[in-house]
Amino acid sequence: MRLPGSRESGSWRPQTFNFWYSMISFFYRHRAFFLPFGLLWLGVGYIQFFYSQNYIIVSINRLWTPAQDWIFSFMTFLGDGIFVIGMVLLFAWFSIKKGTLILAGYVFSGIIVQLSKHFVFPDAHRPARVMENILPWLHTVSGVAMYQNGSFPSGHTTSAFALFAMLAFFNSSMPYKLFFLLLALLVAYSRMYLLQHYLLDVHMGAFLGTGTAALLYYLSEKKVLPRLDTWENRGLRELLSKKES
Repeated sequence: MRLPGSRESGSWRPQTFNFWYSMISFFYRHRAFFLPFGLLWLGVGYIQFFYSQNYIIVSINRLWTPAQDWIFSFMTFLGDGIFVIGMVLLFAWFSIKKGTLILAGYVFSGIIVQLSKHFVFPDAHRPARVMENILPWLHTVSGVAMYQNGSFPSGHTTSAFALFAMLAFFNSSMPYKLFFLLLALLVAYSRMYLLQHYLLDVHMGAFLGTGTAALLYYLSEKKVLPRLDTWENRGLRELLSKKES
């Protein structure tokens, strides 16, 4: 029988303290990413209490310019799976650990997105279908297909935040962290500019992508996968050179 004041009954306290301390330390070290992200995420959530999703998307659509058509057609590609896999190979060439973490973030966040789209929110339609009556009067970008279904959450936004949040964690430099956050935000905005998603879709995608990246990077720091650490400074380049020799 454990007494209230016994060592056994309080043995969980050091572990609990260490867990919360390590979590707070993790967020503090990467505050240059988490602080602006958190403020923006809360602010965007607040806006949605006062304006409808259709009103927001139409307001964004009214701001179109030819230059933005080109810019956001390119920026949206940064959330595409082809680009992410390219980044996986690039980082794995120098560090298999970093390449694996980027790949894991893309895969796990992608699974959540696809399950949500097809099984949890199958009736969440995209702006082009919901606003089909006024679509002829909205600005559309040439060459961009108007998808109808699978709106929630935004897959491109989720992938972009999973990728760029991970890249931000790899770097200790504040400017780099802010730069990667900016890239992810531009991808999210591009999905609305191109009439592919509502603000709610990209809002949740940003949360899913960042949360997945943060969890994976945190676990890697806690040595949950110790064998992965042996590959931090070893890349595909080194393995291929050894095979050739």
